[in-house]
Amino acid sequence: MSSDRKPGRDPERMATSRLLALIFPAVPLSAMGLPLAIFVPPFYAALFQQSGMGAAMAMSMVGTVFMIVRFFDLFTDPLMGVLGDRYPSRWGRRRHWCVLATPVVMLGVVAVFLVPFPDLVSPGYLIASMVVFYVGSTMYTITLFAWGAEMSRDYHERSRITGGIQLALFVGNLTVLLPPAYIELVLGEPPGGRVALIAFGCYILALLPIATFLAVKFVPERPTAAAPKIGFWPGTRLILKNRYMRRLLIADLLIGIPAPVMTSVFIFFLRDVIGAGLWTSVILIANTAVTVIGVPFWVWVSRHLGKHRTFCLSAILACLNVGLFLTLQHGEVFKFAVVVTVAGFIFGAHSMLIRSMAADTVDEDNLESGGQRTGLYYSLITMTQKIGGAVGIGVAYPLLGFFGFDPTATEQTEQAINAIRYTYTFLPALALIGAAAVMWNFPLDIIRQQRLRAELEARDRERGILD
Repeated sequence: MSSDRKPGRDPERMATSRLLALIFPAVPLSAMGLPLAIFVPPFYAALFQQSGMGAAMAMSMVGTVFMIVRFFDLFTDPLMGVLGDRYPSRWGRRRHWCVLATPVVMLGVVAVFLVPFPDLVSPGYLIASMVVFYVGSTMYTITLFAWGAEMSRDYHERSRITGGIQLALFVGNLTVLLPPAYIELVLGEPPGGRVALIAFGCYILALLPIATFLAVKFVPERPTAAAPKIGFWPGTRLILKNRYMRRLLIADLLIGIPAPVMTSVFIFFLRDVIGAGLWTSVILIANTAVTVIGVPFWVWVSRHLGKHRTFCLSAILACLNVGLFLTLQHGEVFKFAVVVTVAGFIFGAHSMLIRSMAADTVDEDNLESGGQRTGLYYSLITMTQKIGGAVGIGVAYPLLGFFGFDPTATEQTEQAINAIRYTYTFLPALALIGAAAVMWNFPLDIIRQQRLRAELEARDRERGILD
C-alpha cells in the first residue's frame, strides 16, 4: 500500500489504496443489513405460520422480536463503544476488535440466514440467533466507523472517508442482490424464500474474513489521545452537555425510521399493491446502483452547502419522494421502479452525513473530556439508528396484522392493501420532516470545526501525540 504522506500532498488526506482497504469490510457488513430488513422478516413470519400461528399473530411476533432484540442494543452498543476506546492492543485501538467480531458475526449469519433446522424455528430461536448476530455486527460496525473517523481531523476529509464507507455499504447491498435476482427470475423462487437467504449467508461468510484480513493488514491506525479515565456518570454528563450530540442523536433516531419501515414492507407493497412480486431483487438492484452513484454527489454538495444543510435538503427531497408512492396504482411497475430508484439516490445522503458530523462532534467532547471517545460516540449513533429501526418494524408489522394483512394469502382485502400503502408512506414522511427540522440550524459548521481542530492539535502537540 502507498504512503499517506507524499510531497505536496495534504497530510490529512488518506491514500486511496488504504481507504479502499479500510472500507472493504463494509461490503459484507451491508450484505447483512438489506436482506435482514427486507427478506428475513417475511421468511420468519411464514415459518411461524407454518408452525400453526395465525397470520396476525405471526406478523406481530416477528415485529416484536425485532423490536426486543434491537432494544437489547441499548446495552451492548455503549458497552462496545467504551471497550473499544479503553482497551487497545499492540495493533492500536480498533483493529483487534474487527478480528474478534468476525467469528461472532459468522455464527450469527449461519443461525439467521442458513437456518440449519427450519422445522425447529421458534420465537425463542429467532431471538437467540438475532442476539448473536447483532452482538457481532455491533462490535464490527462501531469499530469500523470509529476507526474511519480517527483517520483524519479535516472537516471535508471526514466526509470523504465516511462517504467511502457508505459507498462500500451500498456496493454490498448491490452485489448481494444478484444471486436472489437470478433465483427469482430464472428459477422462479419467491422473494424471501429459504434459497435466497442461503445465498445471502454464503456471500457474507465467504467475503467477511477476506475483507477483515486486508483492512487489518494494510491500514495502520492514526495516533490519537487515549480515552479519558472518567467514571460512567461524569462521562455521561459530558455527552448530555454536548449540544451538538444531542441534536445529532435525535436526528439520527428520526432518520433511522423511514428505511426500516419501507424495506420491511417493500416485498408486500410490490407484490400486493403493485402486483409484481418477482421483480423484487431487480428493482432493489436498480435502487442500490443509483444509491452508489448518489454518495459521491452528496459528498460534493456538502463541500458547497455544508453537511447539515445538505442533510436537510436530502431529508426534504426524500419526504417528497415518499409521497409519490401514494399515487401509484396496481400494475404500474415501471413507475414504482422509477420512484424507488430516485429514493435510493436521495437516501444515500442521510447516514453518511450523520456519521461525518458525528466525527466533528467528537472533537468537542475530546476537548471537554481530555481524550478520544470516538467508539462511545459512534456506539450512540449506531444505537439511535437501531432504535429507529426497531420502532419502524415494531410498529409496521403489528399494524399490518391488525388490519387483516396475511403474508401467505394470494389475494389481500382492500383494507389490508390500504394498510400497506399508508404504513409505507406516512410514518417515514413524518420522521423525515422531523429530522430536517432538528438539523436545520445545526451550529457545528466548518468554521467551528476548524477552531476545534486547531485547539486539539495545539493540545496534542504539547502531549507529544502530534509532531
